[in-house]
Amino acid sequence: MLPDVSHYEMKPPRSAWWWVIVTGGSVLLLAAAAVAVILWANSADARAHAYQPQPVRLA
Repeated sequence: MLPDVSHYEMKPPRSAWWWVIVTGGSVLLLAAAAVAVILWANSADARAHAYQPQPVRLA
């Protein structure tokens, strides 16, 4: 008995546009996450220093 040939056939390769969309989406997601982390760190830093009294300078 011969094996089922369709079982071993490879799927056609995906088009270049599919890879562009996947890569672009991944880059945008990574950039958005980086911006969110930077903004979160800056806001946490600002809150930490918000309640500390500043020194008064007399001319």
